[in-house]
Amino acid sequence: MVAAVVNYPLVAGLLAFAVAQSAKFFTTWYKEKRWDARQFIASGGMPSSHSATVTALAVSVGIQEGFRSATFATSVILACVVMHDAFGVRLHAGKQAEVCQSHPKRSCTCGEIAICTSM
Repeated sequence: MVAAVVNYPLVAGLLAFAVAQSAKFFTTWYKEKRWDARQFIASGGMPSSHSATVTALAVSVGIQEGFRSATFATSVILACVVMHDAFGVRLHAGKQAEVCQSHPKRSCTCGEIAICTSM
């Protein structure tokens, strides 16, 4: 347990994740005037807890190991892959939402492939 406390990249990543998830909780309250505890564990939405986590990890590794280290390079590549993937998922989810909204008498279900079906 003590090793986890002094592992600054781990602590930074977990803290960034917690802050991003908490921000979603309070943003939902501010926008919708309701408390939604599911926001603490829900994925999706902004801010991106995945992006916050890998960014904090990369920066803290850079600070601790040096910005010229192989470990920092690896963490930056990981961060880029995660953020690129998150961007792609958000882009396609938005396109799917547009398709479903353009057909008001249809409902969308999520599966391996999102499909709009007649109601």
